[in-house]
Amino acid sequence: MLHIAFRNLWKNWVRQAPELWKRDQFLLNNYPVALTMHYGQNQDLRRSSNSTQVERENWNKDHDYEHVMLFSFSLASHINFSVVHEWANVPPAVILAREGNVFTAPPGHHGHQEIEDLENYDLLDEDGKEIPIYTAEGYMVLRHAPPNNRSISGSAFLDLTKAPTLFVPEDAEEDFNIRAVPCYLYPLAFTKTLGNMQAVGLIHSFQQQLPLINRNLSTHLAGHDEDDNDSLFGDMNDNHNPMDGQPILQGLRCQAYNSLSHRVRERIKFHSVQLGRITAAVSGCTATGVSAVSKWERCLQECEFMLPHEQFHVKVTGGSQPQSMRFENTYRLEVSAMMPEDKNGSAVYDRVITPLLRTWMHPDVQRSVRQVLVPLAVDVVPGIFEWTTYPITCFLQLSWDNLLPQLQQLDVSIDPHVIEIISVFERVLNYAHTGAARVLICALMDHTWTSLGLMFDGFPCIWGRFLNHDELVRNNIRIYSKQWPLDTSTQRPITSSRRVQELTYGCKHYESYIARFTILHAMKNLPQHVYVDVGDPCKRLACFAAEVGLRVYIEDVKHLVSEAVSKELRDLFLDEDDQINAELIRNRDLALQRWCDSMNPLSYTESTLMDLIRAVSDHRDEDPHLRDPQLGTQTLSFFVGKIITVCKQGNTHRQPPFIQDGKALPVLKMTIAKIRQAALSARVPADSISSFTSHAFILACKKLKINHIPWVHPRDRGAGAPSTYISHKVWLSVGAAEPPPVADAVGYRTPEETSRALVRKSSQRLIAGDPSGAWSALQVKLLHFHTVLHKAVLPLECSMANVNIPKTSPDYISSMYHWVLQNFDMTKPIHFLALFASTAFSGLLPAIHSPKDSRMQYIRSLPWIEKNRKGSTDPSPFIFMFTAYILGFYETSSPVGERIRKAECLRKWLDKNSAKGMTLLSLCRFGLASPRNNGVFHAGQWGKDVIALLDSTLAGKRDAVVEYLRSSPEYGAFDAIQYLAGSTTAMALVENGSGYVKARPMAQASGSSSNSASAKRMVNIFTEDDE
Repeated sequence: MLHIAFRNLWKNWVRQAPELWKRDQFLLNNYPVALTMHYGQNQDLRRSSNSTQVERENWNKDHDYEHVMLFSFSLASHINFSVVHEWANVPPAVILAREGNVFTAPPGHHGHQEIEDLENYDLLDEDGKEIPIYTAEGYMVLRHAPPNNRSISGSAFLDLTKAPTLFVPEDAEEDFNIRAVPCYLYPLAFTKTLGNMQAVGLIHSFQQQLPLINRNLSTHLAGHDEDDNDSLFGDMNDNHNPMDGQPILQGLRCQAYNSLSHRVRERIKFHSVQLGRITAAVSGCTATGVSAVSKWERCLQECEFMLPHEQFHVKVTGGSQPQSMRFENTYRLEVSAMMPEDKNGSAVYDRVITPLLRTWMHPDVQRSVRQVLVPLAVDVVPGIFEWTTYPITCFLQLSWDNLLPQLQQLDVSIDPHVIEIISVFERVLNYAHTGAARVLICALMDHTWTSLGLMFDGFPCIWGRFLNHDELVRNNIRIYSKQWPLDTSTQRPITSSRRVQELTYGCKHYESYIARFTILHAMKNLPQHVYVDVGDPCKRLACFAAEVGLRVYIEDVKHLVSEAVSKELRDLFLDEDDQINAELIRNRDLALQRWCDSMNPLSYTESTLMDLIRAVSDHRDEDPHLRDPQLGTQTLSFFVGKIITVCKQGNTHRQPPFIQDGKALPVLKMTIAKIRQAALSARVPADSISSFTSHAFILACKKLKINHIPWVHPRDRGAGAPSTYISHKVWLSVGAAEPPPVADAVGYRTPEETSRALVRKSSQRLIAGDPSGAWSALQVKLLHFHTVLHKAVLPLECSMANVNIPKTSPDYISSMYHWVLQNFDMTKPIHFLALFASTAFSGLLPAIHSPKDSRMQYIRSLPWIEKNRKGSTDPSPFIFMFTAYILGFYETSSPVGERIRKAECLRKWLDKNSAKGMTLLSLCRFGLASPRNNGVFHAGQWGKDVIALLDSTLAGKRDAVVEYLRSSPEYGAFDAIQYLAGSTTAMALVENGSGYVKARPMAQASGSSSNSASAKRMVNIFTEDDE
């Protein structure tokens, strides 16, 4: 009927097809090939001489071969071993009547002669073995046979170490294996060397017999050479021209397997142990939706009734189990190349099917097959699977017994680590029954040692640091989750159950499962390198969980854009004849691929954004761009708020920003639930959980660089509900600045953070009150210098770690810094003033240099300028170095002071400090030395161009600075610097923006009748600066 329908309706269908479809002339110049036959499997052939005529008639009447171009078919032969207690001779008359003339050897063999008197031809040789005789075609004829009531005593497996030799000639060259038929081996029952085989060609001894059959089928073809294409591989070419030398009958492939494999299959394709039913039952307890829940309930009931290995046991228990070795060859027959009188079922049966079946009796075929078979005693094959897999099935039974009570409860979820280890063991059981290495997930199972054991030793093993062996003895399952391998690119745990879950419940279910698995695994083993700037472990986990969910959303976006753009490009490419436009279409496709492969596809990175615009926009547009949803630029809080709102419990409808048919919605629902659960466990206040969750999502968005998202088309002014269909052409920017938080930042703190903050504040208060307590000048700066006036120790910045001293430097330089660390005394005026000036000096960075000017009277008014000097950005070293530089000139007992007293050279010391901007002019600008002449602007000398201040002057300056600092905590530091170094330096510190000082308003600087003595003194300072 199908063939008739094509013949009658095809031309009319082509006539009505769109012109675009017929542009390449393919439909106009070609006709379809109809499927004309599909016969059942395992039909008996030539089981007895009585059935031959019936089988021939069935082949003749079932199909009309005149309308068949070609067809493929498979023939299987069963081989088993029998114990024969007696033999029955076949009468010579029966042999001659059935076979015709017989010969002493096959055609072409030495000694090939016709046997004229079969009655008197010896039956046995001197050793008591049958003397073989052969037909004219070379098939061996049995002269005596066992009785029909013989008992089958065993079965067989292939010896996989010898199976590849089936495809190699006995006299093959050494490198013939490289050119031989590809052969795939499947070890069974953990034996490593016994099992099944598949190949993409026929065994060599069988292939050698095909030319004889082809010779009989192709005698009518002019110029045909029956030896053409007589290869081991069989021709897989689809060119069916019979005149090009191809044989009419071709061998395509073969396989050899034990018949028990057919016995235990529920369906055509799978064993029950291959379906992963236990994994499906334990992973489906979190299924959502009517269909998924129904499937889970069926899996649960099936396993409650009988586990897969128990089903296998039931099927193989009892007698008469099929255990023979089944050799199955697949052929292709070019019916169109056969003679007209052979295009019928009878001819196919007699001239193709029957010779192929009899080929198994050929001595070369039997000899090669016997060499690779391993005979086994009766019922060993069914038992060997149960014996070798007993440890595996015991573990699966234990796991099921432990989990069944939980599965029978409501709202339960099984630990994903347990689900995956069950899946691993089910895959091992699958491998035992099939020998297919593709069922092994090496990324996970190598780590557990199971697949390594199978590959190297044939038997699985489990790593004791992955699964606790001692607990197994006590019927408990304890998995060391810390050892679980992770995907290096996504930080997701590697799983074994993905295939089962996706086939049973769908991809969305698995995405939700793997997200939950990732978060639960992170709760116990959070990677150290993620969100290192977030101090609280609970918040780090929340950010990581949010990132896991958002990555699924990003994959949804990539899928949306990729599918939509690819469809557009396919339609355009079919309808585009212009080569220039065709090239532009290909460029759009390349841009799409680059965008999908980018690290952060939703970012505003220039190259990523350009690729997106190029891919999404029509290449014919003069102004390619992304459409605006007319909502303005939104914030990340807007995006996160939409996600959280849609994911609220009870909300079943998808809304933007979630994409139609996407996987992110159930994943993010589960993610938010886990974040809330973690927040409650960490004792985050209930009224702060929402802000805690939002903040975690915002941090994750920033890490993933989510700057814009696809959105719905702008709503028309007409009535109706707004659209929820996300378009790949409309993009909403979410890069607006976040509004200032209404609540105090403490609202985001967990109880642990709050407790830590309080403890830290208390400890800082104690340290600050202790004169010997550690303190930092960079934290105090000048603004809060009044809080450390009681300190008796140098700040933390004064450390040898902050000084770089070349190895070639003289010893007195290093000794000078050590002297400061050992002899610093805050009560000495010059020590206090040196540290105060050094702190101010570090606040001027990088503008710490002075212009060359010869006017001494304007030293305090000179600007501070910046020079391109290496190492002038980190303020920490300058606090220590400038302090040591000042004290070296004043303290005669210091290493530098002693060299000054002895009039020794200080060039190395002066050069080292001047390279960093610290000169004698700097001392004068901070009022800590007095210039004598213009030499201060050049390489001035201490005691000649610049002289020290008197001790009484230094004491007065120290007292004035202290009074300024104490009199006004807000502006005292500004007043003190203005007094010590002038208003130019004070304003430079203000303008540097580092928070060292706070400028006093000019109204107060000009003075008033109500101001204190400090203010009056400051008026005099301004007058002095303006002279």
